[in-house]
Amino acid sequence: MKKWKDTYDLVIGLEIHVQLDLFSKAFAPESNAAEAPANTLISPVSLALPGTLPVLNNSYLDAAIRLGLAFGSEIQEACFFDRKHYFYADLPKGYQITQDGAPFCKGGNILTFIDGRIRPVRLDHIHMEEDAGKSIHDLDPDHTLLDFNRAGTPLLEIVTTPDLKSPEEVSACIDAVQQMVQYLGISSANMEKGMLRCDCNVSLKPKGSDTLGTRCEIKNLNSKRHARKAIETEVHRQIAILDAGGEIEAMTMSYDAKSNKNLPIRDKETVHDYRYFPEPDLPVFYISKETIERNRRALPELPARYFGKFNEEFDLDPDQAVLFTNSLAEATFVSGFLSWGPDPKFLANIYVQKIRPWLAEKGWKTMLVKEKKPAIVKYCNLVENGQISASSGLQELLPAILENAAADVDELARKLGLLISADTGSMESDIHSLLTDFPAKVKAYQGGKKGLIGFFMGELMRRSSKKPDPVIAKSILEKMLSR
Repeated sequence: MKKWKDTYDLVIGLEIHVQLDLFSKAFAPESNAAEAPANTLISPVSLALPGTLPVLNNSYLDAAIRLGLAFGSEIQEACFFDRKHYFYADLPKGYQITQDGAPFCKGGNILTFIDGRIRPVRLDHIHMEEDAGKSIHDLDPDHTLLDFNRAGTPLLEIVTTPDLKSPEEVSACIDAVQQMVQYLGISSANMEKGMLRCDCNVSLKPKGSDTLGTRCEIKNLNSKRHARKAIETEVHRQIAILDAGGEIEAMTMSYDAKSNKNLPIRDKETVHDYRYFPEPDLPVFYISKETIERNRRALPELPARYFGKFNEEFDLDPDQAVLFTNSLAEATFVSGFLSWGPDPKFLANIYVQKIRPWLAEKGWKTMLVKEKKPAIVKYCNLVENGQISASSGLQELLPAILENAAADVDELARKLGLLISADTGSMESDIHSLLTDFPAKVKAYQGGKKGLIGFFMGELMRRSSKKPDPVIAKSILEKMLSR
């Protein structure tokens, strides 16, 4: 891989299709439910039967505006739709309603976490588009079955500029889009269920050149792993052609996971192949400033803001900051949780090691942790004041607090024998008894075997009825051994 990187630059642009979780379809009244028996969620409008007219779903428009605002895009005042014509068996109309000439959002950035920092991936545009139906090839040995339930489902297509330079960056960019639409509550973005699909436009250019190479498109990638594999496969295919003196031909391909190959589907289409023209049944409409501002006010606090809060205000490392922005619910909870004590890093550590796994087991019911706030604050105070050790507290006391409905932290610590005693008189008595019982080891220690301090400390901790402060106990032990 290093050799070709000395010769070529990899250039990748993405077209990410997000299927929206709206009650009804983009231009038709029937349900947009994710799962239903085949061909039960169709209407004359979705099938474009004679005499039917599409009507724009207002919730669709609101979702589109919110995504554009979240990515910092410029929302266009005038908006209209086009027809994109092509033949496919599961496309009942013979065309899709889409936006070609005037996408409703232009520009903006996808703030992507790459190599330990946030890096913007530039957006070309976002446009609205209805989905096609679904062809099913594996239920009948002799026939392809058609399910039109998905026809007319509202999509948002996010088109980046060719800013990405590696399969890892592509994966990170998909992560950022998934996270954003989930924060906005407009899509689950589940790739396994087809709620988010990605087309990768891949090309190579001579190292340092400003002229882009011929791009090939890999269609309908339904996982980040497949996207990475498909890009790696395409890079090696194009290098083999270029190194042999050939030229790359623009084409559209499909990734086959079983063979790990990109298989040609057709020559790459041009705009003329689709015979775009303005959608005659949907007039131009105008998005008012009031509509935009209403949707701006509805935006939640976004991932980049939470990342900055965790990384800069709480001084957490970038990996933890990214982890805590995983979902809006988690980011909201953690931003409050880190304020429960004077040391956000300590709280972040116990959250990652114990509380986060416990919440995952309980179905992310953060209220269960909020109810235990007084007990967790008391636990933090015990550790900070040296009344219990951080390690034994994390391994024994904190889990006990989480599992007890009404935990008395002091009582739990006493029952578990975790409270550290600072009673030096009691310690000296215990140490004197210990040294009396092991005169040979005392003599060996005084003769130079200083490693025996570990033996004495272990015996002291085992014998003591009150758990002694290890720092104080060690200091007294060393003094008594040196007498």
